[in-house]
Amino acid sequence: MLSFEADRVHIGEAPANLSAGTKSGDFVNIERLIVRPSWSSLFRLGPIINELKIDSPRFQF
Repeated sequence: MLSFEADRVHIGEAPANLSAGTKSGDFVNIERLIVRPSWSSLFRLGPIINELKIDSPRFQF
């Protein structure tokens, strides 16, 4: 089975959305991300995802 896993994934706020003088901003932090793509993704040359698991997402607003 084809599987990709990542721990402590961080997605930051876009620089255009930050206040003046702010260097970085948190948007979402994910403790664990698991993606199980389909083998047919290789033949179709496009992402086909069978399963997506997101563990402990934390959103900052």
